[in-house]
Amino acid sequence: MAAMPTTLAEAMEKLSRLTNYERTRPDGPRAFDLSRMEALLRRLGSPERRLGARVVQVAGTKGKGSTARYLDAIFRAAHLRTGRYLSPHLESVRERIAIDGELIGEADFAARVETILAAAGPATTFFEALTAVACLHFADAGTEATVLEVGLGGRLDATTAAPSTHTVITEISFASDDDALARDEPLLATLATASLRTRIATGPHAGERWRRLGDRIE
Repeated sequence: MAAMPTTLAEAMEKLSRLTNYERTRPDGPRAFDLSRMEALLRRLGSPERRLGARVVQVAGTKGKGSTARYLDAIFRAAHLRTGRYLSPHLESVRERIAIDGELIGEADFAARVETILAAAGPATTFFEALTAVACLHFADAGTEATVLEVGLGGRLDATTAAPSTHTVITEISFASDDDALARDEPLLATLATASLRTRIATGPHAGERWRRLGDRIE
């Protein structure tokens, strides 16, 4: 007898078994390894290279989500087919992944999770798996413009595995909470500035903080 299709709840249960740094913060930068994400995407056929002519990565510590939504709305107003990837979600994980403003369907999400987990390595994290789901969903839909919100940091964030054409850096704050990354200014500088590989835009509040980061970029 053929196996029944995976439901959204079943997909989330499987994802919950993966390491989730949104719930448990890492001890340091060694927890992040971009090569792991790159290998996963290669096994999936490199969907991150089929996200459209405009791929915008949004980094920073404040205002990333709203900035990503604004950019997505601007692209849609220009009649482009858009993909939008946000994190974290409020009520449903489906909020993270949208095409033309429409959230990914439950059946599509569950099916793509099965595809990603079949290709994932033993150390694949929750965020890496979701990022791969988004890349595969957008690539298959033929998006023309894609907006990717960084999860944590920048240089070693899973979204950085997708080649971007532009990057936006929103406000960067230090020592804002108990997050070890937020308190480590040199590390934050190194991680947040992955975006310098592309055209870059900073928010009006970056100011002195951005200049301080610039002095620390390795």
